[in-house]
Amino acid sequence: MSVTGNHSPIPGLNQTQFNQSVKFYEADSKLTQNDRIQIAKDLQSILISKNIVGYTTSMFGFLTPTIYYRYIKKAPVNKISWIQKPFLSFIIGLTNLAVMNSYVSKRNWKYKLEDNTMNEREREVWSLMDPVNILPFYFYYSRSSKNPAFKLKDPRSYNPNEVMFDKETYEKQKEKENGHFLDNSHDLTSWDKIRLASGFDITDENKDDSNLRDVNGGGYKESITDNDEVKSTWDRIRKEGK
Repeated sequence: MSVTGNHSPIPGLNQTQFNQSVKFYEADSKLTQNDRIQIAKDLQSILISKNIVGYTTSMFGFLTPTIYYRYIKKAPVNKISWIQKPFLSFIIGLTNLAVMNSYVSKRNWKYKLEDNTMNEREREVWSLMDPVNILPFYFYYSRSSKNPAFKLKDPRSYNPNEVMFDKETYEKQKEKENGHFLDNSHDLTSWDKIRLASGFDITDENKDDSNLRDVNGGGYKESITDNDEVKSTWDRIRKEGK
């Protein structure tokens, strides 16, 4: 699909964003499976360090007013709550979290670009990432490194009328709706196998099991089987013969 003018063929993207997505797709398509695995590991490392630093500084910022008013200024404190100035504490903690998350992400992203051990394919992809929004890239490479079906498609081939169809997911859903979907923990009886082979569901929706429920214990009473009926008849014959 050729792109002309200043209008993006993908709704929600301006021309600059569309061109950026094309560049990212071209760089991403060059990656090998091992490249994707390595990028996912590096992104995970950045997320872990970002969260550790961010939440630590956030907690410290949240406790700063309490420490100041209780132990430094030693002013009259709120006896109802140990936390002093809770709204101010929340604002400081939230600000610390946002600032430090952004700082750590950008710093680690810059260090990664300067890594001499990284190949050019990976470096090109890293240069096109948004260092502040690391999480979506981590999810993408974590999935695409395990399943090639999750790789990006060419944005230039975007078709608004295209229907995304996953045959495997569709077949599983149909089996589930028809009552033929069973997990590994399900034990089939002979009667279940006969019903499935005949195209019927293994559950009888018209069966009323209310008479099987034990009112006192909340469990189910044992249903009467053909053997129970035979035994009861034979017992009556024996009693009458005595």
